[in-house]
Amino acid sequence: MEVQVWLCMCLLIHYTLHASCYSGKLLFSTFSRIMEFDFDTYSATVLLELGSTSKYAIDYDYQNRYIYFPRYSYDDIVRFAYPSSNTTLQTVVQSTSYPSGIAVDSTNDHLYWVDDYRGQLSRCNIDGSNVTVLSTFINPWVDLYR
Repeated sequence: MEVQVWLCMCLLIHYTLHASCYSGKLLFSTFSRIMEFDFDTYSATVLLELGSTSKYAIDYDYQNRYIYFPRYSYDDIVRFAYPSSNTTLQTVVQSTSYPSGIAVDSTNDHLYWVDDYRGQLSRCNIDGSNVTVLSTFINPWVDLYR
């Protein structure tokens, strides 16, 4: 039996509930931008312009206050502080092949991602150390449309 992994980043409900409790803001991404929507003013603000690099998922670390996202065409996972006026990218994991999904486990200080090219689900510490392959799958991919 073929096993397929669907790592769904259902941000809308998750972030709407958390954001409305704190600041009335929703974090979301488009193909080349990471944005913030303010429910109080009904305005959208570009937090980070990524140019031609594509990203397929983002996640927020509530404890350490970073937005994490994989850059598919750069084979890395980066982060930047949020909220902050400084959106300098910090590389967390380098040399992953086509990362297409990400999940932050703030409680245990872990970062999880799907490596599309190698068919792997991996994990590391929140700072990028101790990279571990957890499992290998056939055609893993982030399901963006469910």
